[in-house]
Amino acid sequence: MNNNNGNNYKISNSKSGRKADKETLTGDQISTDNDFDNVFKSMKRNNTNLFIPVINDIFGRNYRMDEKITLLPSEGDLTNIAGAEADINSRTSDFLLRIQDELYLLECQSYNDGSMAIRIAEYAFISAKQNAVWENGRVILEMPNYCVIYVKNNGNTPRYTSITYQFPNGKLVNYDAKNVMIGDYTKEEILQKRLYPYIPYYILRYEKEIKSDKVSNEFLEFIEAELEFLSEGLHEAMKNNDLDVFDYNNIKAFTNTIIGHFTSGDKKERLVNIMGGRIITTEADLILQKGIEQGIEQGIEQGFEQGIKLGKIKQFIETSKDFGADEDYIMNGLVTKFDLSLDEAKEQLQSI
Repeated sequence: MNNNNGNNYKISNSKSGRKADKETLTGDQISTDNDFDNVFKSMKRNNTNLFIPVINDIFGRNYRMDEKITLLPSEGDLTNIAGAEADINSRTSDFLLRIQDELYLLECQSYNDGSMAIRIAEYAFISAKQNAVWENGRVILEMPNYCVIYVKNNGNTPRYTSITYQFPNGKLVNYDAKNVMIGDYTKEEILQKRLYPYIPYYILRYEKEIKSDKVSNEFLEFIEAELEFLSEGLHEAMKNNDLDVFDYNNIKAFTNTIIGHFTSGDKKERLVNIMGGRIITTEADLILQKGIEQGIEQGIEQGFEQGIKLGKIKQFIETSKDFGADEDYIMNGLVTKFDLSLDEAKEQLQSI
């Protein structure tokens, strides 16, 4: 599947509009939507470079996996004018980043609640304001490339997000983008295109059947086989250095987080066992948080970076041992992958 989803900018003199289809959301759906969103944001924070293939696939780019990604502030106010109405609140987008000279805005969504287009317009304007180019009496607002990624979809889920700006001279500027439906991707496509951030949400296409009291053992065995295929694909990617240990463990743990939100009892145990790992909070998150706390006296940013490095080192050592790697292999990996001296590598190995 190839979305080739570049944003489409058109100017016309005609007027058109359509009423957005809405889905009725329950309290449980809203809560679950927040859980899915939190996993997306955790991957953004901890596994940022895994989104490079996602950007490449959606927008038809060809960035390298080691391309520098700059995460940009994703929260801002629609106005800073003193005395503004109280209902003009701050807005926070899921994922705003810059690669080379391009801005990208990614939004994770579970349900079509009818508000996504206006929310994208708000997020895009905040991004444009934060990155504005000011001249004498003139401002240039750079609007980001954007995409809404639906982790679940049905017949009412819109295939496009369309925003139209109407100006006093009658000109209409369309700011449109094709939405991504993770449910449209096969497991083979996800692994082939290295769309690893989609893996935690893959199982949601079977959510209704899995939650049913009448689900058969044969169907659960089919789901186990689907997860096993993805798990083996992740393992192979790590062996081929397409994934590091830190990313590998997090993707598997995030998959179990999603499974844990709509299953329970024997179903949950069976499916979670395929991926293994912790549920809800990954070990990498805990190590990262410890690194941040330890680094407070030296500065939050330094602690954040140190926490990430410690997490990756620890998981590299533990996973290498699980796979039967000898000490020489692990020592070489610590020196080459993490730029440690031999003494530092030996100290880290002995500490685990």
